[in-house]
Amino acid sequence: MTRGLCTMCGRLGPIHAHHATGRPRPGAGYLDGALTIPLCPGCHVGAGGTHAVLRTVRLEWPAPGADFTAHRLRRVALHAVVAADAGRPLAFAPPSARALAALLREAATVIEGAP
Repeated sequence: MTRGLCTMCGRLGPIHAHHATGRPRPGAGYLDGALTIPLCPGCHVGAGGTHAVLRTVRLEWPAPGADFTAHRLRRVALHAVVAADAGRPLAFAPPSARALAALLREAATVIEGAP
């Protein structure tokens, strides 16, 4: 952990780089390793934290056969809603902003290729 500002609660202190789009399955590599959100321990893994919310809405892991692009976008959208509900902006550091831009470009390509 490093020290910084939690995106969800705004507290300054220890933070963890939460991977916004997660993993395809437990133990696998991250879907978008550079796309992270700084979260304090409570907002990350606490009882009402990000992982608890992801489990509740069934977005912690992609469903079998799920489209990974759609799953990744749903997770990022959920993080934006949680931050907005907390009255906080969902801001990304430059490496994460670039990773988000790559995800959005990929999604646009998928949409353009759809019938």
